Formats: sequence, C-alpha cells, structure tokens
Amino acid sequence: MTEFYEQLYSLSRDKKGDHERPHKPVLLLTVLELIEQGIIQKNEIAFSKDLKEKFNQLFEIVRQQNDKPTIENPFFFMSREKFWSTLDSKGNALYVPGNVGRAPTIKVLKESHAKLDEQIFHLFQNEQSRAEIREAIISRYFPKFKKPLLSALSYSPALKKVFEVKEQTPVRKAAFAKEVKEIYDYRCAACGLRIKVDTIHFVDAAHIIPFSETYNDHPSNGMALCKNHHWAMDQGLIAPHPDLHWIVSEKLDLRISDHKPLLDLNSQSIIGPNDKRYFPDKESLEWRISNFNLNKTLS
Repeated sequence: MTEFYEQLYSLSRDKKGDHERPHKPVLLLTVLELIEQGIIQKNEIAFSKDLKEKFNQLFEIVRQQNDKPTIENPFFFMSREKFWSTLDSKGNALYVPGNVGRAPTIKVLKESHAKLDEQIFHLFQNEQSRAEIREAIISRYFPKFKKPLLSALSYSPALKKVFEVKEQTPVRKAAFAKEVKEIYDYRCAACGLRIKVDTIHFVDAAHIIPFSETYNDHPSNGMALCKNHHWAMDQGLIAPHPDLHWIVSEKLDLRISDHKPLLDLNSQSIIGPNDKRYFPDKESLEWRISNFNLNKTLS
C-alpha cells in the first residue's frame, strides 16, 4: 500500500515550462469514477465512450495553459507506471519500456484495454479505499480544484468523512515525505545541511500550510527542513517569506548565544529545489507569514 501511494504521488508526467500536465491523474480519477458507477466491473479498462466523456469532463475542470484532453496519451503512457498495463486485443503489452514515441492510433486503442495490478484493482473496488485514493489524487495534484472536482464525482454520503480528515494517513504522509525530500535532494531549505548515508538522512518534509487546513499534498506546499529548523518553523520562531527569504521571530534575543543560529537565518534566501515546478507556492508562503508569531504551534 505504501509503495502504491509513493508511485501515485510521483507519476511521470509531461511538462510545459513550470506546468505539469494533468492527464495521468485525471485518467485515474476517471477510472475510479467508472468503477463507482458500476460501468467498470472487472479488471479490463476499455478505451470506451464512457471513459472518454468522463475524462473530458474532469479535464475541463483542471486544465490550464494549453492543456488538451488527449486521453490516448495517458491511456498508453500510464504503462510507464508499475501498476498499469495497456494490452492489445490478444493480451500483449502495447507499451515497450523506454518507448519515447507517440501513442498508438485511436483505432488501435479502441481494440485494446488497460489493466491494473490485481492488488491495486482490489483496492479500487473497495468503496472506502476508492474514496481515500480519490482524495489523495486530488490533494496531491489538484488541491485548488477540490470543490468542483468533488461536485463532479460520485461517492457515498457516508464516506464524506474521508474528505474531512484532520491528519494524513501514514501511507500518504510517507508518500508526501519521500517526494518532497527527493525534490530537495535531502537538503534543508533553511541552513543547507545535507546528511545522507545510504537510506539515512537528516531532513523532514514539512507542510508550509498544515495539511489539516487545506488537505494540500502538492510538493509546492512542502519544504525539506532539518530537524532543528522544522521544529523552529512549527513553533513560529522562523518562517519562509513570499519574497523567498527567511524571517525570524522577535521573541529571539541577540544577547542570548543559543538564539544566534536562528537569528543568523534572518534575510537568508530559501534554498529551493532544482525543479522550479515545485518551488514553494506563493499562496502557501503568504499563509505561513500571516500566521507567523501567533501563540500556537503550526505543524
């Protein structure tokens, strides 16, 4: 389960500048929806009219820039993910690992079907798991489109509580942490400390806006921070500013030598990830600053 969520949180996607294409997560939401509606009942996902219509509906909600609803691309290239296979009419794999060419023609895809890993399909069939996976996809890829997406999707009112959780589940927490740490190359965004020996490392993945506030697991709402600076940010002693530098609390006193390491951080630039797509989101940074120095712990 943990491995699947890690794969789910790090789908390989095309990009245009700083923009990630939404096709793969939209296709997964579409499959979940067709299972919810009873249209997909076995582990054989047809390239059907129902699939295309629902995909186009959800795509319109989240599309940005010059995104085009070309469902044939994710239907085929999702096979790059370990949990999905696209098969021809004889049951042979259409996708060859390393293929960088175009997807097959619509005619070929209409005669094919996709298949999920059997364990993952079992999860998709379970109502509770399906709702949790759907919410995870939205939180990771489309947190700013959550309301319109949920309005366009079907789920049991009894499962509404799934969308009202106050904490991440352990598997989602692990998936978010793994992605953010890798994006920052295990380097603290405050002090630049990077200690990594095999699988041992010294950074945490911190939400900029707490998960309980927005259910936002997009990596741009995260930062890699060493244990000390993660604690300091949660306690309101330091904060990342929207102008991409650090500020420190007035509670810190220059006369106290133990405060000096945090005071030295003032006005220092944020050490961001190499991939600009995941640089801290301005809206998230503004939230953090607006709540800076309040008499409460932020986590």
